[in-house]
Amino acid sequence: PIPPSRRDCAIDVIFEQIRSLYTYSDLVRDSLDNDAQLAPGFNFEVHNISLGSSLTNTIAKLRSETSAGLFALELTRLFFKFQDYHTQIYPNFLYQTKVYPPVAVAVTLGNSSTHMRFEVIDTQQGVPSELLGKVIQSVNGKPALDYFLEVALWRAFDKSRGAQLNRYLRNQQLTAMSLPGYDGAFNITLDDGESYNLAWAVDVPETACQLGPDYRICSKAETMDGKCANMTVVLEQCLSYNQDFDDFVLMMEQLGHSLPCAAGGTLAKDAAMLGSTTLPQPQLPRKGPLQRAPIEDLPGKPRQRGDREPMSARTAAAPPIEVVTSIEDACYVLKVGLGADASAAVLKILGFDNDQLVPCAEVAVDLAANISNGELIIDVIGNGGGWVDTGYDLNHYLYANMPHSPMKETFQACEWYDLPQIDALDWFVSLAEHELPRLSDARDPRQEIVNLIHRMDRASQSLTTSSDSFGRVRKVEQLQNSSACLQTLILKFGTPSAPRKETDEWIEFDGLYKQCVALAKPLGGSRGMHIMGYAPSNKYPKQMSPPTWDYYTSTVVKVHGGTNRKFSSMAFLHDCKGYAAAYPKVFDDINLASDPWPYPPQTKLRHIKYLSDGTCGSTCSVSSSTPYLEGLSTFVTFGGVKDEPMDITSFNGGNSATYQAQEGDRLWKM
Repeated sequence: PIPPSRRDCAIDVIFEQIRSLYTYSDLVRDSLDNDAQLAPGFNFEVHNISLGSSLTNTIAKLRSETSAGLFALELTRLFFKFQDYHTQIYPNFLYQTKVYPPVAVAVTLGNSSTHMRFEVIDTQQGVPSELLGKVIQSVNGKPALDYFLEVALWRAFDKSRGAQLNRYLRNQQLTAMSLPGYDGAFNITLDDGESYNLAWAVDVPETACQLGPDYRICSKAETMDGKCANMTVVLEQCLSYNQDFDDFVLMMEQLGHSLPCAAGGTLAKDAAMLGSTTLPQPQLPRKGPLQRAPIEDLPGKPRQRGDREPMSARTAAAPPIEVVTSIEDACYVLKVGLGADASAAVLKILGFDNDQLVPCAEVAVDLAANISNGELIIDVIGNGGGWVDTGYDLNHYLYANMPHSPMKETFQACEWYDLPQIDALDWFVSLAEHELPRLSDARDPRQEIVNLIHRMDRASQSLTTSSDSFGRVRKVEQLQNSSACLQTLILKFGTPSAPRKETDEWIEFDGLYKQCVALAKPLGGSRGMHIMGYAPSNKYPKQMSPPTWDYYTSTVVKVHGGTNRKFSSMAFLHDCKGYAAAYPKVFDDINLASDPWPYPPQTKLRHIKYLSDGTCGSTCSVSSSTPYLEGLSTFVTFGGVKDEPMDITSFNGGNSATYQAQEGDRLWKM
């Protein structure tokens, strides 16, 4: 059971986020209104996310729900309707629980090449091994293709059915957030007429609750031995509480901004004492937002039970492949033998969150020039995205010197974005347009600095409560550095006496004060104005127009999700080094002597082909679809559903912010 107060609080917080805090930035290319000659069946149509009636019905259903597990499951089903990797909800217990089919399959075409055959290539423990090599005709009375398409849809992130099926076949498992139907039955009929009654298997890890060691899930053996009499209590707490949410509530309470519905209604204090909350290590500073798929589907992760190799590796003799070079979690450069002394040069991109991607591409270009007459294949199968500026850098390197390329200059490789107007962003923008308070205007400068130090220390202490990854580690570091600097300033220099503004002593002191404050990266002033990746920027159509907030305040009306909504004018928004370089007073300085940017564009390629299974998403979609739409490259897709067109990429670029991120960002700036 779920406590009514806990249930109602979750509803209030989550649906407030959906209604007023949900933000998403569209690419201008996310529209059928373009002049590209698209392949049959391929378009950039955005899913209709008019969920007004669904939200109303779901809220009514949830307010009467008494089961914590069904409550969490219903929420995840609602979020699946957004069909976008950038917007999801993760109840820890359901997300950590893996659900495996009794058999794994590979898809081949029959001898007549007219229908898809689902051949058993692996079995779970306890499933008869004689099923290996057999072809499944139907599952639970449904034709095999229909059933596996239904299973693939339960993961529900890709637009086309073919891409959905490819994603499932590459990693044949679900989570408890997308439980299979038919009460878990997996009753199969083979093409030879034999039948087997099988079932999906559920694997719940002992740490699924993520509430500390006192909320551990016992193994089946422990339960059978009677060692886990408290499992009912543990599961009740496990399905009713979420450590991430409770950490956030505790942080808000320490800052004096309690959520009214959550006050006293969470396990936050107890859970914080039960389990250690270890902050992740600070990452190297990057300017662009990370756009990446969830860890479940990232390429290059360790194999797990239920993971499968790509079906092509099992259905045909693999050609000779030589790894010319590789960078862990980033890329491979491959020389693939094609017979008769012919070879192909392949750049396999695993993700876009590595600074060495362009150097890897340089090796691939040289290889293509030497062995394949300047033709390069870029493999983006299963690529979940990464840093958007890395995609820009790669495109400029590859295409700047291509005939008729619109990406001759570095800033021309950047994409236009827009974002909806919402109250939360309005608040930030109005604040960002003001300069920081001046110390010279304070009645008591010393007390002003002491108060600022106190607020910084209080904020950094509260932010360390949560291990949330929305930049809080870096923000704590920035606040602590700024606070220490201000304390040293008072200790070493004291505070100049009046008249302050007219003395050389005050000019020195005020300059040092401003440098100390700048270490905290505050909102406002000439720098540090980024809001969840958004910042002063140019305004469409002038690529190099000065950075202001005019693009945000100049609204346009767009039909989005079937309704008219106000959006900003288009701007680069995300990091574009070529644009930022023109305005060093607003953006970070670029040291051309130490920064490898910009990479000299290549001149050796004749043509580039992308190889995709339709699951290339986020930054991968931004980077690869841009040259395709400009007529600079071609795409080859494979897999999917026979005779059914498939999208070349999946979910498009964008950025969404959660309730935690926006409220945390608001508090950092106060």
